Amino acid sequence: MYKRLIKAKLKEKSSKYIIFSIFLIFILSFLSIKNEFFYNVINYFDYYLSYYISKYLNGNINNLIIDGKILIYIENDVQNIMSSLYLYVLSFGQSPFKIYSFLVPLLVFFNVNSNMYEDIYNNCCSTKILRMGINNYNKKTIMSEVIYNSLIITLPRILYLIILCIFFYNGISYNHVIVNASYVNEVFLYNAYVYNPLLLIALDFLVSFAYVSILTLISIFVTCFFKNKSICTLVFITTIMGYSLIMYVLSITPLIFYNSIFSYFSLGFCNNLIEPIIMVITQLLIWYIITSLTLKRKIGKTLWKRY
Repeated sequence: MYKRLIKAKLKEKSSKYIIFSIFLIFILSFLSIKNEFFYNVINYFDYYLSYYISKYLNGNINNLIIDGKILIYIENDVQNIMSSLYLYVLSFGQSPFKIYSFLVPLLVFFNVNSNMYEDIYNNCCSTKILRMGINNYNKKTIMSEVIYNSLIITLPRILYLIILCIFFYNGISYNHVIVNASYVNEVFLYNAYVYNPLLLIALDFLVSFAYVSILTLISIFVTCFFKNKSICTLVFITTIMGYSLIMYVLSITPLIFYNSIFSYFSLGFCNNLIEPIIMVITQLLIWYIITSLTLKRKIGKTLWKRY
């Protein structure tokens, strides 16, 4: 049931608009740093060539030309400094992405609330429950909402990386300081040197997917308690803010920054790769149990009142 439902939802125009809009935000993040980054990269190449010519060619640039062709050895760390993988990471530190991070919870909430409201309060789910039972309905409804919302938020991220891979090098560079300008902090550098960037990006997709899943579960949980949509929205915002504040006080990365694994590194809350994965998966499991029990109880009450 939920597989067909997810496919149907993804084919809707609203889903396509959301995916396209989020993709544009990533493009804006890239454009916001493009001029500064490439300016520094060009200066870096200029510095590299000047150093190469003065040290190995006695300052004579003509020695670069052999048989009418330019001959120069360029190290991988220099050649791949414009790597698509590096540009992908840089985008998460820009203003458009930071603003987008604060809009994601609201986007997820409005999606969930509009999808679940009729089932919870107008008893539109009675036929489904009679056909499959309340336990199956509960499980499939939660799973379809979780997977659908996680996909529409994560797919633009994957699409953005694919576009970068088409237009830029796909190699790996460990040279993150360009003409004295570093675009990532020391905590990320530590992880970037220890782990393969491809692994970091794969885990970024995982963290993003799990983060939206948590937001979806919290949205279902809050919707179960408040019929008035305006009050429900205010309670959801308050819940996310309060939950994030508690996590901050406990020296845990606030929920709002789970949108990317690189946010962990930028805030300096952890110094190893496994910590954010454990944190996000643990919270996902806890919220799944809480939301599942709450939804089952709420649907049961709605059915009892009707019959």
